Amino acid sequence: MSAETAHTHPSPNDCSLYFSPQSSFNSSSLRVPQSRYQELEVALDSSSATINQLNENIESLKQQKKQVEHQLEEEKKANNDIHKAQTEQLETINILTLEKADLKTTLYHTKRAARHFEEESKDLAGRLQSSLQRIQELERALSAVCTQQREEDR
Repeated sequence: MSAETAHTHPSPNDCSLYFSPQSSFNSSSLRVPQSRYQELEVALDSSSATINQLNENIESLKQQKKQVEHQLEEEKKANNDIHKAQTEQLETINILTLEKADLKTTLYHTKRAARHFEEESKDLAGRLQSSLQRIQELERALSAVCTQQREEDR
């Protein structure tokens, strides 16, 4: 109790407050102050309990706030990680898209070159066939000339 409160509010146990030499002493005059004291004591206890409960609630809310802030930080970190991963995936997709376009171009040119080589190969195969036939003809002709020359030499 502060000095001011003690000065303005005397102790409830101080009987001189309730009795004066002029007052008559009876049980009802004694009960009223005691009853008021009990009411104030109950109100004080109730207020004290309420204050304690509110302080507990405040502490609980502070803990909840810390937990929520921690969870929020964790979620921000997770979101940043997800964003970073998505950005990397987009970059990878862009790179792969460019590579795909390059591969399509290369495939087009390769197919075109393959068709050209196929046509050239067919042409060369035809020429080779003609050359082989010509060689066979020349070999037969040479064989005939050789046979004829042998017969003449005999």
